[in-house]
Amino acid sequence: MARPAGDRLVSNASPQEEEFALLCRGAISPYESVMFPSALDQIVSLADPGEYSESDRKIWEDIPVSIPKG
Repeated sequence: MARPAGDRLVSNASPQEEEFALLCRGAISPYESVMFPSALDQIVSLADPGEYSESDRKIWEDIPVSIPKG
């Protein structure tokens, strides 16, 4: 998959700096467990968009497209 912010491919093995942008823009992210250690037991569900509610998944999908627009 090509990331919205550039022409690089994104995979599970690639750096995930977009995750920090998602977190800063209000989306669910596994990095929540860095800020809130009590969320560490939820890290698997925080990392899987398939586990998100429909509204949270919509936010998660819309934010990367909005980042290049500012």
